[in-house]
Amino acid sequence: MSAGETVSREFAVGQVRRLGGLVAALHHFYGRAIINRLGEEEGRAMIRDVLGSFARHFGEDARGRLIAMGQDPTPNNYAHLPDVALLGWDYTKVEVSKQGERHVELTFCPYAAKWMALGPEAVALGRLYCDAEAEKFRALNPRISFRHVRSLLDGDECCELVSHFTGEGTVKG
Repeated sequence: MSAGETVSREFAVGQVRRLGGLVAALHHFYGRAIINRLGEEEGRAMIRDVLGSFARHFGEDARGRLIAMGQDPTPNNYAHLPDVALLGWDYTKVEVSKQGERHVELTFCPYAAKWMALGPEAVALGRLYCDAEAEKFRALNPRISFRHVRSLLDGDECCELVSHFTGEGTVKG
């Protein structure tokens, strides 16, 4: 592509999804190699440790950026600093309840699509990746609760992600 050239949204979405599929495949193949080398139990433990560190990095980074902007590290403020591309995932619901719970539903995730295409072993390793999301929110703010209510990896029609602030006041600095 040349400087100043524009592409259609459809093309951009396709490129992001392709990259997402590559990231998911990489996760599957390095995960499988680790398990083959270390065994099931130790391999999965190592993968969880690596993914936890990865997730905490992004949570801590977002926390620092929010505080630098004068904002509290809450789920709603975090939403303005996404750690994945906005294109490529199909969001069908993003809302905040009166109780402050943030509900996100998405019907397409390029990671989940690739893991499901690769088969049950990839889905199981992908689950470890998704489970690390809670670590990111704890690093952002220990007063945030996060859970996957539904998952494409489990055969649900969407991933439903719920986060909410559990404490009084806010945590800064």
